[in-house]
Amino acid sequence: MIFFYFRSWATREYVRQVQLIIIDEIHLLGVDRGAVLEAIITRLKLLTRRSCVRDSPARLLGLSTALANAGDVAEWLGIHDPVLVFVASRRQTRLTAMAFISHLVTESDPRQWLHIDMAELEVLLQSVKDENLKLTLPFGIGMHHAGLSPHERALVEELYVEKKIQVLIATATLAWGINMPAHLVIVKGTEYYDGKTCKYVDFPVTDVLQMMGRAGRPQYDTSAVAVIFVQDIKKTFYKRFLYEPFPVESRYPFSSACIDFFVINSIAYATFLLPSRCKADFSLLPVLANHVNAEINAGTITSKQEIMEYLAGTYLYRRLFANPNYYGLEDLSEESLIKYLVAVVDGCVMDLQYSKCIIIDEETETLRPSPFGRIASIYYLRHETMKFLVEKLGREDSIEDLLKTLSHVPEYDEIPVRHNEDVTNT
Repeated sequence: MIFFYFRSWATREYVRQVQLIIIDEIHLLGVDRGAVLEAIITRLKLLTRRSCVRDSPARLLGLSTALANAGDVAEWLGIHDPVLVFVASRRQTRLTAMAFISHLVTESDPRQWLHIDMAELEVLLQSVKDENLKLTLPFGIGMHHAGLSPHERALVEELYVEKKIQVLIATATLAWGINMPAHLVIVKGTEYYDGKTCKYVDFPVTDVLQMMGRAGRPQYDTSAVAVIFVQDIKKTFYKRFLYEPFPVESRYPFSSACIDFFVINSIAYATFLLPSRCKADFSLLPVLANHVNAEINAGTITSKQEIMEYLAGTYLYRRLFANPNYYGLEDLSEESLIKYLVAVVDGCVMDLQYSKCIIIDEETETLRPSPFGRIASIYYLRHETMKFLVEKLGREDSIEDLLKTLSHVPEYDEIPVRHNEDVTNT
């Protein structure tokens, strides 16, 4: 019956719209009626290759019992392209690789993803110290994460690029660091465990796009496939951002002290800043005060008015007009905009003054750098760090005291400690 439908594909619109073709019991190619199945699949391959079924070729998926020459069938179906799987953690790279191996060992050719002579691979494995990587590479599966040595990561990259292994399982950092495209990219989940907040959080949309961007090899492919595994409640969101362009918004302006300033002083226009986004979100990137401190030390900013002029040159200023609701600005009147920017400038100055990074001349209101502000600017430290060090360091501190203080500076908030990396010296 299906042979009949696909013979007359030109007059059947629904046939041309097929996106996925699943061929069950493909091992029946070897029986008497296998010639019919082979003819059907050959026609399907022809149609998909000519893009007759739809604008982009349909995918062929074959299901079978164990075959001695599964590789030949896969090659015939066109299933031989490299696959890149992104996971949330180094632990997930290992678990995903083991899951693949558990399926491969049930196949007649468990090393079907390995395209290198075993003798050559054995020589390469002598330089590999990671036991999990030693186990997965002989199955044509590579792993890539920060827990591997530079040599091991380089070896995996080389084997994958040279098509000697067909599957690479990596953490999201690979999407940014190295250009290793694949025909098929799988994003296995869109959440990761954030050690700072001690909970699972979503990958930034830019990270997901970067991972998907690994799909497609210009020198090999005219098309590619990216698959995202996501919780059901998030499907609508990801469908929307995949098929619709999304704007890039500024994360520039706010620090926690800035928002506290608005709240404590009960400023009327504080309502501009708080309803549309949570306070914690603003406190994630307190960068404006740090950059203003650098400009004050460089002599390019000496007053609040010059901070205002600095803000007028930022991307934030441009996006305020295009998407005011995102920044909690309810209207675009000149008065509202001025109040908004004045609040940002006042909060920024308060941050730096509170951290003892600037000195304000009482008569002229000129902004001058303090010694602490100069140190922060020269060594690229946060203004919160300077405040912390000024409060915690003492003249009589021992080396142990200094190390304890140093280990608690805000810069280290961004560095999570994994459960298997925390070593206590006693």
